[in-house]
Amino acid sequence: MAYIANSMNTKQNEDKLLTIFKQFDSDHDGILTLDEIREGFKEFLGEQMLFEGELNKIMQQIDLNRNGQIEYSEFVAAASNFYQLMTEKHLKQAFDLFDMDANGQITPRELKHILGNKNKEIPDEDWEKLVEEFDSNGDGMINFEEFKRMMLQLHNQ
Repeated sequence: MAYIANSMNTKQNEDKLLTIFKQFDSDHDGILTLDEIREGFKEFLGEQMLFEGELNKIMQQIDLNRNGQIEYSEFVAAASNFYQLMTEKHLKQAFDLFDMDANGQITPRELKHILGNKNKEIPDEDWEKLVEEFDSNGDGMINFEEFKRMMLQLHNQ
């Protein structure tokens, strides 16, 4: 997910995210607190208020280092994952990054080439197991529909 988010982020998207982050960051310290997030949602949603439990859930999902605050990098990662990656267009672009031979299928070898170049210690069998986990039609490859299901499943974990 991080690999795809970084490859999909454009300058325009980064500028939008920074603007939104700054609007939430009322004390301009570069960190979002639970109170700032609560007030930001009130401002953007009007009188519609998130239940405190929902707000805490959002905080837990975004606060990757568990320090009770949201740094800009955590905010960007969450926003990228949520808003950009799950669109059909971006999923197709991400799929095409992995589908190196443009045959409409991602093989274990292609996954290894894209994700495993830095860690050559991962055996081929592990790449095959990864494909098998999401290969619903049993052909040993991941097609676009399987890729979409995989990304949605990974996103929801």
